[in-house]
Amino acid sequence: MKKKLFFCLLLILIGSITSCQDDLEATNEPIILGSEPVNFYKNKAMFDEASRLRSDDYSSPFSIDHIQRTGDTLKVEVSYAKGCEGTFHVIWDGAIMESYPMQATLFLKFQATGCPNKFILDETVRKVITIDLVGFIGDEQLVKETIFHVANASSLQGVTCEGNCDETVSNG
Repeated sequence: MKKKLFFCLLLILIGSITSCQDDLEATNEPIILGSEPVNFYKNKAMFDEASRLRSDDYSSPFSIDHIQRTGDTLKVEVSYAKGCEGTFHVIWDGAIMESYPMQATLFLKFQATGCPNKFILDETVRKVITIDLVGFIGDEQLVKETIFHVANASSLQGVTCEGNCDETVSNG
């Protein structure tokens, strides 16, 4: 009887120790996908910061011009001031809103230097950022059933898109 009790207590102890681990997926280090100069982050703290500090002080100004989803890939066409040199960051908090259909929000942040003070429409650079959703999110079935909202972390309004320059794209 004492042996059974001991093994039960041991199993409970082992179970409680292994279940109290931090999210091993959350990281401050970028996730490497492809060879583009784009950093991918799955980090709730960074996502919350992007949501709270949304401005052209937090992210260098840019515009989301067009988004196209083909299967498991998002192609986000952006434009920014000529002379800016930098890297785009795709930030996801790791959460999928379990509505129907399921939804997820990605923030796009541009960390750049050498940008002129004014965003002049005639002097812009266009770039297409490719996001491998399965590589980033990690679950092919989840990706297929989810609508993605892409939010501009610079919150640049009225440049080449209407409203707050956020875009939503589904798999359909």
